[in-house]
Amino acid sequence: MWTKWQNQLTHLFYVLLITVILTVLMFFGAFVWLDEWAYDNFERLMPNQKGQQQVLLIEVPPETHEQGNQTWLTLLERLQPAKQIVFTFLPKNVSSDFYCQAKKYGNVFFARLVQADNKIGLNTPKPSPWTPWLEAYSPLSSSWTPWLQPLPEIPAQCEINFGLVDIPPHTHGIHRRQYSAFQFEEQAYPALEVLAAEHFLGTHLILREATYPVYFGTELEKLPKIKLDNMLNGSSVNSDLIEQRSVIVGFARPHNLGRLHTPLSQIHDVMISMPEYHALALNTLLNDRHITALNSKIEWLLLLLQITLSGFLYHFLNTQQASRFTLAISGIYILLAWLLYRYTNIWLPIVEMILAQWLLYWFDFKQKLFKTDTKLRDKLVDKSFKLADQSNAKFLATEEYWSQIIVMLHEMLNLNRLIILECLSGYHYFQEIKALHCSLADIDEQQRDDNRQPYTIAIQKNGALLLTQPLLKPIDVAEQHYLVPLVFGGEVLGFWALTIENTKCHNKNQFEATLKDLSLQLAESLFHRQQGHTNQNELRHDFQVDGGYLVYQSLNKSITALENRLSALENIIAELDTPTIIYDVFGLSLSVNKSMNTLSQTFKLTPHQSTVLEFLMTLCHTDIETARHYFRHIMLEGNAIVQQVTLTAAIKRVFNLNLQLFYYQEATDGNPLNVKKGILCQLVDITQMKLQNTLKEQVAERLIFQFRNDMQSIMTASKLLSSEQSSLQEKRMVAGILQGKVNSHLKILNEVETQLNVELDASKTLQVENYPIDAKEPVLDAIEKVHGIATEQQIKIHHELPALVSLVFAAPNELSLVIASILTILIDEAAPNTDISITMEERDKWMTYTFKNSESGIPNERLQQYLFSDDIDIPDKFNNLRRAIKLITHWKGTLTASNQTDHGLSFELRLRSFI
Repeated sequence: MWTKWQNQLTHLFYVLLITVILTVLMFFGAFVWLDEWAYDNFERLMPNQKGQQQVLLIEVPPETHEQGNQTWLTLLERLQPAKQIVFTFLPKNVSSDFYCQAKKYGNVFFARLVQADNKIGLNTPKPSPWTPWLEAYSPLSSSWTPWLQPLPEIPAQCEINFGLVDIPPHTHGIHRRQYSAFQFEEQAYPALEVLAAEHFLGTHLILREATYPVYFGTELEKLPKIKLDNMLNGSSVNSDLIEQRSVIVGFARPHNLGRLHTPLSQIHDVMISMPEYHALALNTLLNDRHITALNSKIEWLLLLLQITLSGFLYHFLNTQQASRFTLAISGIYILLAWLLYRYTNIWLPIVEMILAQWLLYWFDFKQKLFKTDTKLRDKLVDKSFKLADQSNAKFLATEEYWSQIIVMLHEMLNLNRLIILECLSGYHYFQEIKALHCSLADIDEQQRDDNRQPYTIAIQKNGALLLTQPLLKPIDVAEQHYLVPLVFGGEVLGFWALTIENTKCHNKNQFEATLKDLSLQLAESLFHRQQGHTNQNELRHDFQVDGGYLVYQSLNKSITALENRLSALENIIAELDTPTIIYDVFGLSLSVNKSMNTLSQTFKLTPHQSTVLEFLMTLCHTDIETARHYFRHIMLEGNAIVQQVTLTAAIKRVFNLNLQLFYYQEATDGNPLNVKKGILCQLVDITQMKLQNTLKEQVAERLIFQFRNDMQSIMTASKLLSSEQSSLQEKRMVAGILQGKVNSHLKILNEVETQLNVELDASKTLQVENYPIDAKEPVLDAIEKVHGIATEQQIKIHHELPALVSLVFAAPNELSLVIASILTILIDEAAPNTDISITMEERDKWMTYTFKNSESGIPNERLQQYLFSDDIDIPDKFNNLRRAIKLITHWKGTLTASNQTDHGLSFELRLRSFI
C-alpha cells in the first residue's frame, strides 16, 4: 500500500517540479529564441490566405521630404477617397494649411519618432519593451535617454492625430513583432499602426502586450504599391485602388535606416523597408491576424494540465510504449499549435509544451528504470544465493573438500609440492587455501603480489606457465616449477603453484594441457568456496551491502557455473548409448541425443518432427486413442510407461520403451513443489537379452522333445534289463544302448551349456554372429522381403516347411538376407507366371534348404563362375550372393547352385543343425 502511495507522490512531485521550472524559465524569457524559431517555421508552413488587402503603400523618394505644400497638399487631395491616410513621417517645409487640411479630413495620421541621443546607433540593441503587462510599456532604461520628435508649430484648431513609431523590436537581429504602445513620463501613447487600426475599424483594440507578432505570410507579395510621382500625376491610378483602403505614405529608401531582416529573409531571402514593415503590421491589425499569446497564468495551468494527464497515462505504459506515446503526442502538439495559429491566431507555448512532455518522459523513464533495476537487483541477489545453495557451496568451502582435492591432485599428477592461493578482494596479495609439502612461507614475500611477474605473464597466457625461476623455495630434488592462474567468469580468483620432478614429467604438452583442464575446475570450486563464505555472513546475505557491480558479477559467475554444469549434463545426455528424447509438457520434442539420431536413420524414424503421440503410434504400431491414453496416463497420473517394441529394417532390434515425467523443484511459500517439466523417453536395447531368451526357449523346447523321445526307449531298455527272461547278451546290448543315450545326452547338455554362455548381439556389424537359431523364421522373413518383387514379376513362392525342425548355426538377420539374395536371383531368372519352391530337410546333423524355379537362361558353367570365380566381372545382382557365400562359410555351411535345362535353376544351402 505504501509503495502505491509512494509512486503517486513521486509522480505528483515530478509534475509540480516540471511545471514550476518551466514557468520560471518562461518568466525570464529563456525560451524566446525557440518560440521565435517555431514562429518562423509556422510562417513558412502557412498557406496563401484569401483575405482582403486593405492597405496601400505609397513609396516616397527621400528627396521629396522637403518639397513643401505643393507636393503634400496635392497628395492629400489625390488621396481624399481613401478611408484613411497614414504618414510614417512628419513632412517638412509645409505650412499650417497642410495640417489644417489634414485635420479637416479627420482621417489623416502622422508618425512621431521615438528618438535617442547620439550614443545610440541603429544596430545598438535596446531593452525589449514588451512584457506580459501593459503597465510596463515603456522601453526606458538608465543607459539611454529617449525623446519624442517635436511637433510642428500649428494652430490649436489644426492639432494633428499622431502615433509613435520606433525601430521594431528584434530577437537576434530578426524583426517579428511591432510595438502596440509607448509610455513617456507616465503617459501612454499608442503606436501609429494601433491608432490607424482603431480608426479604420471604429473600435478600441485590446492588446495586452506591449508588442504583437506581425503576420508576414505572403502579404508582402500582395501589398499594392504606388510611386509618389504616379500618384501626383494621376496617371494609371484607379480610384477603386484607393477607396476603402488605409494608405500608408513612407520613404522608399530611408536615408537613416537600412532594410530589416524578418522571417521573410529566411524563407524568401527578402529584406523589407520600414514603410513595408508598417504596412504589414497595420494589415495584421486590420485583418484581425494579430497573434494572441497566452498569459502566464493560463500557460501555467495549461502546462499543469498537460503534465498531469501525461503523468497519469505514463503510469499505465511501459518504457517502449511511453517513448512512442511521447513522440506521438509531441506531433499532436505541433499540429494543434499550427491549427490554432492558422485558424484562431492563438499562439500556444509549443516549445514549452514539448519540452515539458519530454522532461516528464525522462523523469518517468528514470523512475521506472530505477524501480526495474531495484527489482532486478533483488532478484539477482536472491537468484545468486539460490544458485550457491544448489551448487552445495557450503561443502565446497570446507577444509575436508580441499584436502581431498590436494590428495587427488598429488595422486593423479605425481606432484612433489603444490599450493592453492586465493586472491584477496581489493588487494594484490594472497591467502593460502591448502598446500602439500609446502606453505605460503615458501614463497618469497616480494613475490606475493599478483601485479608482478610471473603472475601477470601467467594471466596473459591463461594457462600453465613453466617458470624459469623457482617460485617455491628450492629443495635438493631437481624440479620443474609451474604457475597456473585460476580464472572463472573472466576474473582471476587465485593461482595454483606446483612442482614436479624432472624425471616424472615425460610428456610436457600433455601435462600442461591436463593442468589447464584441472585449473578450470579448480577455479569453479574456488568460486563456490567464496560463495559459501559469503552465505555464512548473515548481514551481507540479508542486506547485500556490496555494490551493484559486485552483485551482477557474482550472478554472472553463478550463471557461468550453472552453464558449465548444464553443458556437462547436455553432453552426457547427447553421448548416452541409450537412445533418448526429451519432450516438453506439450509433447513436443526438445532434445534428441546422438544415439537416437543414429537409430532414427537406421529405422526411418522422425523424432525431431514428431510429437510424443506420433512417436508412440510409430513405435508401438498403435492407434491414436491408445497413444492419447498413454500420454494422459503419464501427464495426468504421473505414472511411467514401459513397453517392449520391435524395430525392423535391414536388421531387427528389440527395445524397452520407457516414458516417464521429470520435474524441477520450485519453492512456494517456503515449501518445495515438484513442477512437471516434460517427458523423458528412452529406448533400452534388449535385443541381446531377447536373443538369449529366445535361444533358451528354443533349446528347452528341443531338449524336452529329444529327451521325451529318448526317455521312451530308455524306459523300454530298463524293462529289458530288469526282465528275467532277457539273456546276458541281450542285457549287455541294452546296457550299451543306455550308455550311448546317456553319453549323447551329456554331449547335448555340454553343447547347450556352451551355447547358452555365448554373448549374443544381433546388432553387431564388425563381427558375424554364429549361434543356434530358429531354422524356419529366416525363411519366412526373406519371403516377406521379396514379396513385392515377386508380385511384380507375377511369380508365386511355395514353401514346404516341417512343423518341427532343429536349430541351425547362423545369425537370424544375416540368414534372412542370404535367403533373400537367393530368392532375388531366382525371381530375376524366372519366367512370368511360374513358381518358386522352397523345401527343408534335416539329415545327419545338417539342415538342407532347397530353392528352385522352373527355368533359367544362365548356363550352368557361367553360373558357377558368377558364384565362385574371381577371374571374371560379375553382374550386380550376384554381388549380394557372393557376400552371402562368405557368411555361409563362416557358419561352416555350404551353398551349391545348378542350372539344368529340364529342371531350372536351383540352390542348395546346407547349415549345421543343433538339436
